Amino acid sequence: MSRFILARAGVIMALDLTICAWLWLGKMPYIHVLTAMGLGMIILSGLRLLPTRTILAVAIATLLVHQGIIEILRPQLEAGAPQSLAQALFLTYSYETHPPVGFPVLGWGPVMWLGFVLGRNLGQPMLRQPRTWIVIGGGLLLIWLALRLIGGYGDLGSYRAGDSLPHFLVMSKAPPSLSYLAFKLGIAALIFAALIAFPTLVDAGLLRLLTLIGQTSLFFYVMHIVIYHVLARCFFLFDPPELPGIVYGYAVWALGMIALVSLCERYRALRKRYPESVLKYL
Repeated sequence: MSRFILARAGVIMALDLTICAWLWLGKMPYIHVLTAMGLGMIILSGLRLLPTRTILAVAIATLLVHQGIIEILRPQLEAGAPQSLAQALFLTYSYETHPPVGFPVLGWGPVMWLGFVLGRNLGQPMLRQPRTWIVIGGGLLLIWLALRLIGGYGDLGSYRAGDSLPHFLVMSKAPPSLSYLAFKLGIAALIFAALIAFPTLVDAGLLRLLTLIGQTSLFFYVMHIVIYHVLARCFFLFDPPELPGIVYGYAVWALGMIALVSLCERYRALRKRYPESVLKYL
């Protein structure tokens, strides 16, 4: 298992530092989300040898300590002071380093480790009950609410007295804040509860695309960068009529999704036909 994790981490990072980097910024390398995930997987290849409860404790402790360090670095980050590559790579992010860094390892890695713990235990009856995930989702949203009301620890974009109401939903994603993660994972838990309660929801109609995307997630991610890059280049070759930008935005999105769904269906079928090929790393 560790060998497979390390091999897939290498593939993911290679894709991020080449194809994805070139199409995002037009230059290489660029340390983006897949590189952060790859480095998190390398750490996970060692963590997986520990008891599940220990991995859970390490993931939660890393999230909490990371937030504390971000709070210490707050004056530096808000002042826009230069950062070292190591600080940007593991703790924050910076487009001024060489190479630029978009996602910190210790901000996102623990989320992956929590997912690994969940995967190990998902067969337990308690985790197959919608009520469990409603409680988890509700608890995470209460944590989010408390963090937003308290302000400070857990979010660089703290909500202060006098801020507008919409600002209450503006949270720091870079670096990821505790409030941002609690909000997103809380909603995800509630959606998961609904899918457990009504499993046929994703068997037909447009929701079946969620299953397709989940089964081809890495391929979908890389190809969405390629396809939308091509569509954007094609769009600017023409002089389109004056319409609201949102119209063109949704039109390009729909065209891209049509292409992506078709490609993902073919890729999924090909991977099932050759389960032991190099495609298993993608």
